[in-house]
Amino acid sequence: MKLAHYQIEHIKAYIEDQGICYYDVRDELVDHIASSVEDGMSRENLTFAKAFAQSIEAINCKTIQRKRMQASTYAVHRELLRELVATSTSIRILALGFIFGVCYLIFNSALPTESVVKLLKTLSICAVIIPLLLSLFDRKNRPYNYTAFISIFNTLFLYVIILNGAENHGALDGLKLQPLFYPIYFTIIFTCIYLSYSIAFKQYQKIKNHVAYR
Repeated sequence: MKLAHYQIEHIKAYIEDQGICYYDVRDELVDHIASSVEDGMSRENLTFAKAFAQSIEAINCKTIQRKRMQASTYAVHRELLRELVATSTSIRILALGFIFGVCYLIFNSALPTESVVKLLKTLSICAVIIPLLLSLFDRKNRPYNYTAFISIFNTLFLYVIILNGAENHGALDGLKLQPLFYPIYFTIIFTCIYLSYSIAFKQYQKIKNHVAYR
């Protein structure tokens, strides 16, 4: 039994009332609840109200949203690894070489190392936060309302914070004296950012296509 438009809207309104802010989770929940309601109405001959009440009884929307975000974040980790492998076997390896070359030239210039380290760490954090803030101005596609998009920057921010903090670990004090330490160190950080941007761009294209389809 196919649900009427107003019944679908009723389901959507219920999901919004549950505080579900991500569009992909909303769509997933609408499909799930609608299928369950249709099944109850056709198989058990229930009214829409009874079938709907029965369907939402066992569903915790916020738990589903949290699990969806976790699954999306794990997917980003896997995609970053795939991007790294793909980059090492493609022309994009030149981008990694370029990043290393720039870092090497900076740390072999007359600039004080401590100031350069602070500057590059600040730039790495800005490289995560600024694009995310800029996405707030995209009122048409609203990429910030998709778990797949937000999880990319959550993962990237985690990596950048961990990597930035790793430099302060005492175990690395001896390595810091090596001339290639900082070029390699910041190449790792900015390669992570570069690959995350690549994933974010692909996801943004999917969001644009989804919005156009809707």
